[in-house]
Amino acid sequence: TAATLIFPEENSECTTGIDLGNGTSEVTFRWQASENTNLYTINVVNLETTVPQTLGTTQTSATLTIARGAPFSWSITSTNDNLSVVSENWLFYNAGSQTNYAPFPAQIIFPKSGKTVQMNVNNEVVLQWSGADVEEDIETFEVYFSAISAEDIALVQSSSETSYTATGLI
Repeated sequence: TAATLIFPEENSECTTGIDLGNGTSEVTFRWQASENTNLYTINVVNLETTVPQTLGTTQTSATLTIARGAPFSWSITSTNDNLSVVSENWLFYNAGSQTNYAPFPAQIIFPKSGKTVQMNVNNEVVLQWSGADVEEDIETFEVYFSAISAEDIALVQSSSETSYTATGLI
């Protein structure tokens, strides 16, 4: 089964790390044990640099050195001899000197990156995403879209909605 994440908490500021004084801190990640698991692999990604850190362990916690004042995602892959399953993916900010935080990057719900989709009966494709931040004060999402090419991309929606209906597609 998938591990259940415990700490750092989802969409939160992690303030319990040990400041190492060089722009980094040690943070201890914790999760609940999952059934039939021989190895846990923690995957922590700095969302500013997209650089991942991974570590394998048989324990239900692991300590990593990560940048202060940066947004991160983390998940656990539980593995036995033949199978593996990935936990939820949680976002958090590692505490730094700032008191306000930018929202986390929006998470794509539909369509998944690289997937082929079909238009609905109205010849539309509905794009869906979710958004979160520590202060829970997201006001708008800006949606940029092009049905032609990356060079033709344009702002098509600026609102608090978490979906956009694309029309006129081929």
